[in-house]
Amino acid sequence: MSLMINSCYLDTTILIEALLKTSRRRRKARSAIKEFKHSALPVYAIKEMGLGALDNAVWTYNRLIENRSLTKTYEVITKSIYYRSYRAGTAIEVLQAASEGITGADLSDARTFAQTDRMQADMHALALRRLIQNAWRDRRKLTSEVVDELTCFPDSGPYFDEELKIMRPATANCPPRVDCGYAKDLRMRPQDLQSLLHVIEGSDAREDVRRRKALHTLKNTPKREFDNKLCRGLGDAYFALNCPSNSTILTTNAKDHEPLAGALGKAVTEYKPT
Repeated sequence: MSLMINSCYLDTTILIEALLKTSRRRRKARSAIKEFKHSALPVYAIKEMGLGALDNAVWTYNRLIENRSLTKTYEVITKSIYYRSYRAGTAIEVLQAASEGITGADLSDARTFAQTDRMQADMHALALRRLIQNAWRDRRKLTSEVVDELTCFPDSGPYFDEELKIMRPATANCPPRVDCGYAKDLRMRPQDLQSLLHVIEGSDAREDVRRRKALHTLKNTPKREFDNKLCRGLGDAYFALNCPSNSTILTTNAKDHEPLAGALGKAVTEYKPT
């Protein structure tokens, strides 16, 4: 960490670490944020968390309710590894975090494996629901300030459906047929957009393909509507474009951030969660 930089700009991975991991990892991430004199959280990170890790946590909760079995829920998660590896990874981690909430729980009323399995599923579901709700409640409390508000972003969190007894995911997608709230400013920075395009030129990585399309749209077709899908496609490029020059992007994934941030003369600080 550079001694010259005392301000950090959080990316989505740090937000997730501080809100949805085990209690030890949450405390460690929050301590890392507090090492900086000033910290800022862009709303874009909240949006990405809502559409990613938080949505996967809600999915995991609903599988526990649906199956009423911890064993069957793990089986569903294992099967999803082949087509949604990120979801499966998040599911396992949030179940690990939820298990802290049931340590020492009394299972003496269970007489069979099936009863024990069902009680564990119910306990994990309750603990996970609490983790999800607390994460959403605390999302804007981790940093000195929350910045770069998105006028098009609904910022509506997950909630518990009393009638169906399931959780509904966050409303993190911006409304359709609405130009992104920050697109106007980015269109006036063609040199920066070109610098980022140069970094990912020729890359066939899925995220870079989406990122290239988003950057090209901003730079080459400024009259085209920059919709929610294109907004999400920016990903790490958003943080490189919007991190203040006197700050550093705080992330668990410096490998992906450094080329983009470096192209615009921005600093990156890697946080290691383990």
